[in-house]
This record gives sequence, structure tokens and C-alpha cells, in this order.
Amino acid sequence: MKYQKLLLFFFFITFCTNNLSAQEIKIKFDRSTCQLNENIYVRYEIPVEFKYKRDSIQKLDLNQFDKIGGPANTYSATTKDKTVTSYQTAFSYSFKAITLGKQKLPQLFVLYKGQILKSPETYVTVVNDPSVKVESKFKEYIGGHLFHISLPFYMSKTSGINSYSAIEYTSIENNVFGSVIYETKENLALSGETYSSINDFCKNLVDDFFEQQEKEASKPVYFTKGLINFMETDVSYYDKERKQKFYYFIGVAETKTTFYTFISWVPIERKNTFKADFQQILYSIKD
Repeated sequence: MKYQKLLLFFFFITFCTNNLSAQEIKIKFDRSTCQLNENIYVRYEIPVEFKYKRDSIQKLDLNQFDKIGGPANTYSATTKDKTVTSYQTAFSYSFKAITLGKQKLPQLFVLYKGQILKSPETYVTVVNDPSVKVESKFKEYIGGHLFHISLPFYMSKTSGINSYSAIEYTSIENNVFGSVIYETKENLALSGETYSSINDFCKNLVDDFFEQQEKEASKPVYFTKGLINFMETDVSYYDKERKQKFYYFIGVAETKTTFYTFISWVPIERKNTFKADFQQILYSIKD
């Protein structure tokens, strides 16, 4: 889940590496026949994790296509019992066919830790005849996700804490920071993660946040308000680099469609001053 990226702002977390033996890049595209100079959208799915492009060198053999856009990069990881069971990194492009006939789609080659991964040879038919009707199947999707939370007046929205956050907030003068990440149940199911309840979702949450770190955590408290299920827990952690102990308020809200993870933190000596406000931010969620 995305929340595993949040504390990279503070620590480095090391995951296990998949066995890549004989694995190949999968390719998905939106049509098997296209008109000359028509854009075709291609997605390359790779069963590995790329860390900031440090591990990979990519080569794209365009063949009889021009690259119009891309790559757009997405990444996901599936965990079970605190262990990452699989990764997937995907690169999406748009190409334009420039030659008629049966043409091989651009082939992607990736050098990953000394091993070359490649997409299979895949072909489409390129025509230049208006009488040949080329259609793509369409399904309507809703982009984005709208929700509301309330912040104390002394806090303001900010950015730069974590790229996966939907909302980030801070009070610089009080050394207070916070972030909200959401995961829709539909997207979780699409990535192979399903949770029967908020208890299931939260089972390994704190351990995942503070993997390999010394921490003190309270027993999670679960409760329901209206139609929303909540979880909250207190965690304290000593940051050796900054030689300071911090208090983290970790909360989760489950609505009909979405799980929201709330993380707020402050120096430990200010816990009692700000905890009630952190709770109110969590309870204010509406979608």
C-alpha cells in the first residue's frame, strides 16, 4: 500500500527482491488494428521494483512507430504477513504507426541487476483505408477522489512530505506535521489486495511503518461513528539522526468505498497538547 512510502521522509526501508529468473515483461495495448498515423496506447508491466531508476537501464526499440508520449510510470507492491510477495512496475506510452501492414509494436528492454528483461514480440495491423472501421471498446471511469477533512486554524496545507499523500498539513512554529493517504477498495482489489474489515486492513499497519525500527506502540482502538469505522493508535519513535523522540498519531477511517490513513507527528513532549486535535482531524473525514 502507498502508506509504506510515507516514512521514507525519515528512514530507509529495505524490501526483499523477487526472483526474476525467466520472467518477461508483459505488454498490453488498446487495439489490434489501427489507421496510419493513429495513436496506439501500450502498457509494459514488469514484475520487479525499480527504486528511482537506480536499478534499471531501459531501451525502447521503436520499429515502425514514433513515440508520442511517455513513459508514465506506476508502481505497486503486494504484501502478506508483513512480507512483500510481489512487485509490479509499469511503463505506459503512446505511439503512432508510420508504416502500413503488419508491424511489430515497440519492444522494451530493461537491464535489471545484470539481467535483461524484454517484452515479447507483438504485432498490430496498420491500415490506411477509411472504409476499414477501427473501433476501441470504451468503459466510463471516474477520475480522482473527493473527500473532506477539517484542520485546526493554526495548521495549513503544505506539500513535499510524500508524493502519495492526498493532503499534507503542518504548523512550522509548533513542529507539527501530518498527511492523509487514501486507498479505494476498488483499486486495492485491482492490485490483488482485499480486506474484509478495517481490522484486517490495520493488522500490520504499524509494523509496516516502522519496520526494523525500535518503537513503542499502544494497542489499537477500534470503534464506529455513524457509518464510518475508525482505528487509532499512539506510537513513539526515537530519531537517532535528529537525536529527538517523536510522537505519531496513526489513524484509519473506513468508509463504504475507501480506506484513509492519517499520520500526524510532533515532538514527544508536545503529545498531550496536540493529540486531541489529531483525533479531530481523523473524525472529520467525509466522502
